[in-house]
Amino acid sequence: MAHSHLEKYVYIASAGHSGSTLLNLLLNLYPEVTTVGRVQSLKAYAKYPHRLCMCGRHVQECDFWRRVQAQLRQVQGNERLELADFPLMVARKTGKWTRLVPRAADPLLLLGSRRLWRGLSRFVPDVRAMRQAALNSLAVYEAVAKVNDTPIVVDASNNAARMKATYLTDAERFWLIHLVRDGRAVAHSQMQRDGISMRRAALIWAQKNRNLQYMAMTIPRRRIHIVRYEDLCAYVAETMAALCAFLEIPSSVSQFIVEKQDVHNISGNPMRFRKDEREIRLDDRWRAELTPDDLREFDRAAGRMNHRFGYV
Repeated sequence: MAHSHLEKYVYIASAGHSGSTLLNLLLNLYPEVTTVGRVQSLKAYAKYPHRLCMCGRHVQECDFWRRVQAQLRQVQGNERLELADFPLMVARKTGKWTRLVPRAADPLLLLGSRRLWRGLSRFVPDVRAMRQAALNSLAVYEAVAKVNDTPIVVDASNNAARMKATYLTDAERFWLIHLVRDGRAVAHSQMQRDGISMRRAALIWAQKNRNLQYMAMTIPRRRIHIVRYEDLCAYVAETMAALCAFLEIPSSVSQFIVEKQDVHNISGNPMRFRKDEREIRLDDRWRAELTPDDLREFDRAAGRMNHRFGYV
C-alpha cells in the first residue's frame, strides 16, 4: 500500500433503506472522519452528468472529487486516470439478473482466507477482478484521507460481497458497522419505491441481512459494531458515543444537527439534498400505513430474523 494518512476505513453495511445516509452525515461531524457515501457508485456518478455529488455539482465539476482524482493520478502514476473509468466493484450479468458476487469468488469470500484470496487472484479471473476493484477502492479511501487530512474514511456502499472482498484485501485497517432497522419499516419503504409485494420486500430484507451475517462470520468481532436506526434517532448522543469508542476517537460532538454543507457523499437517500432538513427525525410511517395483512405477511416471511434484531 502507498503511504497515506489513512489509518482506518469504515464500511457501513445494511439492507438498504436503513438510515445509512443519516449515519454518514453524523459521522462526518467528527474532525477525524470523512464520509463519502456509497463509493461503489462513484464510477457511475463520474460518468453520467445527471447524477450529482451531495454538494450539488457533477463529480467531474466538484472540487473535492477533482482533488481526489488528482491524488489518485499521482499515486497510480497515471496522468490520464479518470474516475469514470476506475472500477470499484464487479457485477456479472446472467440473463436478466445481475450478480454482485462473482460465482468463483463465493466460497472464497465465505471462507475468509486472506492467503487464498490473494493467491487465487493470480489465476482466477473473477477473483482477480474483484480483488482489483477492492484495491481501487482502497486507493480511493487513501486519496480521500490525503485530500481531507483525516485518518478515517467511511464507505456506506452496503454491498456485503464488496465489503468482504475489501476486508480480505486489507484487513488491518478495516472496521465494519452493521446498520439495522426494523424490517417492517424497510419493507414498507421498498414497497413504496419499487411497487413490490410485502412478501417480496420482506424476503429481500431478510436475504440481504443473512448475506451480511454470513460474510461477517470470519471477521473478528472486535471489528464489528451493530447500530440500530431507531436507537440512532432516539438516543443519538449515546449511540454516537458508543460508535466513537468502537472507532477509538474522541466523542467530541455535543450538538447533533445534521450538517449538509461542504459534504461530498455519493448516492444515498434524497434527503441529502434537502439542506433545510437538519434535525434527526425517526421515520416510522410504516406503523400507520401498513395493513394488518401486510404485517402478518412480513411476520411469515421474515419475522424470525426481525425478532433476532430485537424488534417485536
